[in-house]
Amino acid sequence: LKEYGCHAHFYDSLSWTDMSLQAMVAGAFIPYSFSPLQAAGICDNPSFGGSVLWNDEDLAVAKQWFEQNVRVYVVSLPSSWQRRQTASRCWSQLGVPFSFVDGVDMRKPGALESAKREGLVKSAYDMYRAQQVAGEADQRMGGRIAGTVGCAAAHFRAQRHGLSGNSPLSLVFEDDVCGSDDFVPRLWRLV
Repeated sequence: LKEYGCHAHFYDSLSWTDMSLQAMVAGAFIPYSFSPLQAAGICDNPSFGGSVLWNDEDLAVAKQWFEQNVRVYVVSLPSSWQRRQTASRCWSQLGVPFSFVDGVDMRKPGALESAKREGLVKSAYDMYRAQQVAGEADQRMGGRIAGTVGCAAAHFRAQRHGLSGNSPLSLVFEDDVCGSDDFVPRLWRLV
């Protein structure tokens, strides 16, 4: 789903239903196999995320709250300099300080062993077996598991950064995510 519904529509605001349809048309998604939204009519309705007219006081309070309580981490491969530039531009324009956390590129020799030593992947994990299972027809992954493992390992690394910091709230994003113009006050209101 991510490859056909998300990556193929970089920065588009597609609903889960629309992304699923795109993936299904590409032959990469079985619509009944996974539905993460319990109340899609509510959760996936863009009109519920409409504009809010924030007053100056709310904006100031939200900004102060964010600076005191939130750290943002962006997971990205060190070699993905264009994606890093785009993410930097995005979060900087929003006035949101963030830190990059290096992704784990499982295509590189020794990356799996290194991730295991760092504790990002279980020492008993069998990449060969995982690729076999991923290649089974009902998995619909085509045997491509290395990127998924690397992405998960990078998220575990980012979680470690968050846990070692002094902020009560850490947010981890991938480098293809950009918050809305009112990201800070929306998060403040939500939390």
